[in-house]
Amino acid sequence: MPRRRVWLFGDSLTQFGNVVEERGWVLQLQERLTRRADVLNYGFSGYTTRVARALLPRVLPRNADIATLWFGANDAADKERSAQHVPVDEYRANLVAMLKEIRALSPLALIVVMPPPPVDEVAWEAFTRETFGASALDRSNKLLLPYVRACKEVAEETNSVFLDVHSAFVSHEGGHPALLSDGLHLNSLGNDKVAELLAATLRERAPWTADDAALDFPEWREVDLAQPAA
Repeated sequence: MPRRRVWLFGDSLTQFGNVVEERGWVLQLQERLTRRADVLNYGFSGYTTRVARALLPRVLPRNADIATLWFGANDAADKERSAQHVPVDEYRANLVAMLKEIRALSPLALIVVMPPPPVDEVAWEAFTRETFGASALDRSNKLLLPYVRACKEVAEETNSVFLDVHSAFVSHEGGHPALLSDGLHLNSLGNDKVAELLAATLRERAPWTADDAALDFPEWREVDLAQPAA
């Protein structure tokens, strides 16, 4: 029986989920699903839904068991200050189109759609000033909110699972800035939060992901070591 596949498609919030120093949420998922599924990180830093939609046919697998779609942080950039900006109506259309393609090749997949988390505008402005030598504040929570709403609406319209990372960050007891490394990307606490949210959703909707679920093959003590093929 082929091992199950979990396919993760997104921007830097997904790509950086493999950063060891920040306890990346993808690494935590990989550890959780060891010997249950292959977890494939298809995160592309800086990408928007416009670019991702064009790329999708080249990277989309067949018959994934779980797929996550996490875009919007770049689409929502200020159109006056960033070439990454994608209008919210186009963002919505791109999400719908990508979800349709994913469903076509993985008709039985659990598809999880995630909105961008809130931004720490003060920290992001400081980061851009230090990095680029001048203030280039191209992200704001005011600009972000329409994308969060559109993401939720698309998930509902397409019968996908909406994992509300945005609300979970906003309601974090220590404030959402405590979950971000530079005002935009996740630190270790932010990665822990995403990993916990996703694990809870998967336990509910895909029981085979539970910690006590069966492995793909027996433990070695259960194997006839003298005649393993028997």
